[in-house]
Amino acid sequence: MPDSQVLADLASKSRRAATARRNAGVERRLALSGGSEAAAQLTDAERLEAVAAALMKPASAPVVKCGEVAYVSGDTGPAQEIADTLNNPDQAAIDASISRTDLLLSVPTDITALGLDAAKSAKADSSLGKMLAHQLALLHVLVMKLGSRALEFEQRRGERGEGLKQTDSVELARLAQATGRLAGSFQEGLQTLQRLRNGGSQTVTVRHVTVESGGQALIGNVKPGGRRSRKVPGGQGRNDP
Repeated sequence: MPDSQVLADLASKSRRAATARRNAGVERRLALSGGSEAAAQLTDAERLEAVAAALMKPASAPVVKCGEVAYVSGDTGPAQEIADTLNNPDQAAIDASISRTDLLLSVPTDITALGLDAAKSAKADSSLGKMLAHQLALLHVLVMKLGSRALEFEQRRGERGEGLKQTDSVELARLAQATGRLAGSFQEGLQTLQRLRNGGSQTVTVRHVTVESGGQALIGNVKPGGRRSRKVPGGQGRNDP
């Protein structure tokens, strides 16, 4: 993994570029006031914009593996064996990819393989999709570990041959609830990931039913013991409780 100074230098380029663009905007607004320094302010704005553009242009092509930047060509530090879908990235895309990888590596429990495999399985090519896939990997680990911890309290019932102590019962309930909430968040994350892949669109299936003159149509879902649909002439109907 590149040393911290290399990562800091890479990350600072995006920040410096954003600062330069902001300052360029300030200079342009000042120049619009028509003061005596308007010409100089416009010159400064153009210079700052050029600086920002130069900072956002990568000095060399990044090496991409497993969907993330492994390292930037020319780096003296060793390669991160993490990281295939960055197409013609600018400096911000490179910095963001390195940050995502760094975050994966910073988790005390090794979730690197889980996160990369989840992003690949979901075909997450966008930055948001990759970040969500990495979060889902972390949620999965938390669900499994909390669930395992809850079962440890449940097993004490059999070890003692009697009911659980009140303190064990309370801790079991607390861990079970936390596990359930995390599992729900995991499932919501999967749905969000699916919506990202579909562009937020929904598919609606429309079926046309032809009812001959004098016939009847049954509208709605018909399930034993459930809501029943009333048959009405002309193919129209409504559900009765």
